[in-house]
Amino acid sequence: MAAFAFGGRENARMRPMNEELDFSRPVNFSDLVLVADSARPVDYKGTRIHRFHVHKSTLCMASEFFRAKLKATPGLDALYLNDEPAANVLVLLYLIYPPQTF
Repeated sequence: MAAFAFGGRENARMRPMNEELDFSRPVNFSDLVLVADSARPVDYKGTRIHRFHVHKSTLCMASEFFRAKLKATPGLDALYLNDEPAANVLVLLYLIYPPQTF
């Protein structure tokens, strides 16, 4: 098993610091798809995307907006952010999912 860095210690539950998250496909029990404005996709890992596979629990911990939306509709499997460009959603996800903590 590869060594994982976190605060100078090894931790088998952390992902390698040089490994990027992949929001373009379901991974690690993702249970929600954020759907941005399809007319304004973003270049991500060599593909133009506007759909991001994420985790409800992570979004709820990070944002009151997502917590309220998901609490109001618990069975939701896609959240449409129709007026939001995909680039803005990706920046938000990089803030919510810092590379050292996932």
